[in-house]
Amino acid sequence: MRILLSLTGPQLMDEKYKHEGERAQEKFRFNLERKDWVLEKDCPEEGITIKSAYDKETKDYFLYTVATMDFESEWLNQDLLEHTLDVTAEWSSDCKDFTVVQRWPADLFVLAHQVFEKRALGISATRDVVYLMQGRIEGDRRSSVMFSTEWPGLEPTKKMVRGTVNKGSGLVLFPDPERRSTRTLMHWMASTDMKIPFLPKGILVPVYAMACRQYILDLRRYQVTRWMEHLDALRG
Repeated sequence: MRILLSLTGPQLMDEKYKHEGERAQEKFRFNLERKDWVLEKDCPEEGITIKSAYDKETKDYFLYTVATMDFESEWLNQDLLEHTLDVTAEWSSDCKDFTVVQRWPADLFVLAHQVFEKRALGISATRDVVYLMQGRIEGDRRSSVMFSTEWPGLEPTKKMVRGTVNKGSGLVLFPDPERRSTRTLMHWMASTDMKIPFLPKGILVPVYAMACRQYILDLRRYQVTRWMEHLDALRG
């Protein structure tokens, strides 16, 4: 196994964050294998299926989205990591601001800060999250896990409600066995506690499911533009 992310910067990651990354990887693998998923939304015409499961460890729900992406897998993976992630606010309708705060080349983590639009998920107050990402490659499968962290200079403020990205969140990309050179399958696990008061978390699951669907649609739309630019560059 080798790490996926290619990062820049001289710093070394603290051992406690490496340990947290390993725990996040284990939880993500557990989620991929669990059998208690409940169907929330099936959109065969869009190639999107969304399921949910209540997780006793985190006391929260996970949303499991399976989607097709009509792009070559290696190209898509590299473009997501090297470009699309950094400009999330340009294409995601739920994202107000996104910053890659820091990268580590030796330990291969990335620290990100995301601010959500007030309208996102039907909430009135601005929310933000601070989280770490770590990616790996196993054969033709590329995975990346995400989990919340605390970081100096990124403390919660009174202007925004700080959400939590639960361990077990992440995504894996791999070629579609039936269309290996032209289609990628994405399995995306998401669990973010947006700290919305007075509402049971179970009531919010359908809202989160719709947000997951919209994220995939936004991402596809943006990657089509990127793919056309890629083809134009190849043609010279």
